[in-house]
Amino acid sequence: MIRQKVDVLRQYASQIKSVAELYYRQTRGVRFLFVVGHMLSGSSLLMHVLNSHPSILGYGETHRRYHGVADLVHLEREVLEKLHVSRGGTPSYRYVADKILHNYVLDEDVLGVRSLKMLVSVRSPERSLPSILDLG
Repeated sequence: MIRQKVDVLRQYASQIKSVAELYYRQTRGVRFLFVVGHMLSGSSLLMHVLNSHPSILGYGETHRRYHGVADLVHLEREVLEKLHVSRGGTPSYRYVADKILHNYVLDEDVLGVRSLKMLVSVRSPERSLPSILDLG
């Protein structure tokens, strides 16, 4: 019983820390950008163009599931580590970007974050379905 209460308290503490870290990032001007699309919709090209801009930090699709605000905090850390960028001082980027395809989870808590912007890439079914079937 005590162990369960301790686990619950740890969970709340982790969530509070994540919300505080997200608030800190927002006060530094860091925002999040998601490119959402289906296969062969042009989302990869869009991500390459966006990631070439110095105000955007990203490298493509992280295959991350976003269950809560903490996952946004982890996204920035993961991208910084993957690109070997130091965390200290004022960031040179304004957006941390990720590409989201297929059925990856986007929780309502994440969708409600005001510093999150989304671009949706859609291609007509008449053009994309034959391309997808040719992959197989």
